[in-house]
Amino acid sequence: ERLMRRAGLRGLAALPRRARTTDSRHGYPIAPNRLGRNFTAQAPNQVWLADLTYIPTGEGWLYLAAILDMHTRKIVGWSMRQTLHTEIALEALNMAIERQRPAPGLIHHSDRGIQYAAEAYRSALARQGITPSMSRKGDCWDNAPMESFFPTLKTERVHHRVYATRNQPRRDLFHYIEGFEQSPSPALSPGLHQPSRRRAQSRLTLSTSSAEDQSTKTGEDHLTVRLITIIVSELKCIILCLLISKASDGESQARNARHNHESAQPADHVASQKLILHMGRQR
Repeated sequence: ERLMRRAGLRGLAALPRRARTTDSRHGYPIAPNRLGRNFTAQAPNQVWLADLTYIPTGEGWLYLAAILDMHTRKIVGWSMRQTLHTEIALEALNMAIERQRPAPGLIHHSDRGIQYAAEAYRSALARQGITPSMSRKGDCWDNAPMESFFPTLKTERVHHRVYATRNQPRRDLFHYIEGFEQSPSPALSPGLHQPSRRRAQSRLTLSTSSAEDQSTKTGEDHLTVRLITIIVSELKCIILCLLISKASDGESQARNARHNHESAQPADHVASQKLILHMGRQR
């Protein structure tokens, strides 16, 4: 904190929770907790985590459903609606299935909300051979990686913006989810090497190389401009010296001419006096 103050940096703080998105007061079947807080996966499409959150706008709440792959820590499916009906969770699930094409046996973990326990959602999971898993009642730690994604999203993108309409966060969250790959948390997955991280490192290396090349090119351009400036300055100095030297030579010649003229005047005067005296004697 002291170093941040010295650097003039200020951290972004999360705001307190305001809305409730989980309604477990229903009569639908509840799946057992098959994860047991074992948040590891050896490959993509082995474990998916699902959850819902809300975004405040000037037109009311905008709800976001998302599905996170436990191995890559990427959002593989998402949906945004202005209601919390089952359709929002189904749209996120269908997007994830269409994108990832998971093999049967994948574990889908969520809370006990009515959207995930509804018959339509359970049927969609069964058709794909996906095994449902649910957290214990009121225990958010059973879905910790998914629960931590939403606070990060809100702290970095939502809490410090004011959305006048629902369309504004739609565009904003689309760019955040699709344009930003979430890096895994070391505390939750030590030692994992996700493909997304390797791709990000590859892009970082390319970006760094490109930046270095651009920096080198920029430095060379600056050096060239500097050399041209120095040459122009030297040429100006040479021309100025030549002009000054020429002007000095002209002044010297003018002084010599005046001196010669002044030196010639006394001799002429003496000659004229001698001529006058000579003429006087003859008379």
